[in-house]
Amino acid sequence: MGENPSISVLLVEDNAPTRARLAHLLGELGITCVQACDGEEAIAEIHARTFDLVILDMHLPQKDGFEVLAWLRASESKPKVVAAISAVDFHGTNAAQMALGLGADLAFSKPLTEDHIRQSVAQLGA
Repeated sequence: MGENPSISVLLVEDNAPTRARLAHLLGELGITCVQACDGEEAIAEIHARTFDLVILDMHLPQKDGFEVLAWLRASESKPKVVAAISAVDFHGTNAAQMALGLGADLAFSKPLTEDHIRQSVAQLGA
């Protein structure tokens, strides 16, 4: 698949091998992404530029994905958000339902697959 520079993606994942694998899957779709390894870095990147899609690990150091998602939905920036869930429960609450309730457009259990990435990009109408 060719380059698709019109789609701007922020990939937020604290696990370096997982982040590299997801960046590679996006690259196979012709999408270059900006990468962040924690919630603080994600917020800094969102302040610095506009994204069409944020793929957000919900269990992060610094600020977790739930905090980033709540901040994002209260901000001016309104990208599509895909929540990557590594645990079914988060403090006794269904993590996927919690993420969707905070405004995530999609929620997938980890590990994310090529199909998950394709569905995420399809949310953009691309």
